[in-house]
Amino acid sequence: MVSQKKRVSERNHFWLYLILAGSMRFIVEFWRANPVMAFSMTEYQWFSLGLIVLGGSYIYGQVAERPRYIEDEPFDIRLKKPKGG
Repeated sequence: MVSQKKRVSERNHFWLYLILAGSMRFIVEFWRANPVMAFSMTEYQWFSLGLIVLGGSYIYGQVAERPRYIEDEPFDIRLKKPKGG
């Protein structure tokens, strides 16, 4: 049986690739001789930052939407009834 964590990580390989490739390209661009656009960064570094933000925001959204589990039971605060009543 495959756990839920394993299935979520398999679906996010593309987005993780965007983050890692963008990070690598951003670092490599410091050694290349390309014209600077803005804030001392090249066009390719800006593109790399866009990839990192895109991939990171998608993965963050997937993690934020994942249900939280307490003692292997799904927990939804909307369904919790107040004590004593």
